[in-house]
Amino acid sequence: METNILTRDNIETYKFSNATCFSDLGSGYENERGDDCALPNPQILIKFKRPTLAYISKVQVQRDVPGNPSGNVQQIEALFLNANDSIITNEITGEPVGWTSPEDNPTIVGYFKDVRGLIIKVLKTDKNQNVRKFRARITGCYSRGLFNQFSKI
Repeated sequence: METNILTRDNIETYKFSNATCFSDLGSGYENERGDDCALPNPQILIKFKRPTLAYISKVQVQRDVPGNPSGNVQQIEALFLNANDSIITNEITGEPVGWTSPEDNPTIVGYFKDVRGLIIKVLKTDKNQNVRKFRARITGCYSRGLFNQFSKI
């Protein structure tokens, strides 16, 4: 059964990768108040607890949550990490495989299996402002397995 798998119980790391973002994303979970960053295009690192690997069908940054201030993220890109914490690359070109949301909807839908984590890059915000009220939702489920079993995805 697919559900939101970005929860405090499932996550080892959930943080802005940029030092100028002073938030720890403690309020960046689904339907919470969200966290701010002093940059318009930060990166967010998300890693699931070991030895769990995830199947992800949707990565979404919530803009509007009833009872909370609106977020301003308009577009995102996601890079996925394999079981060895390496960015998944194209087997032919060696380039990172990135998925980009539509320009006005920070939601990526796809089929991403055996994922240890991901990097969300904010590509666009309202009026190119600094990120306000970032909160993510990741829909999917877990697949159990040995850490080295999935060294190449």
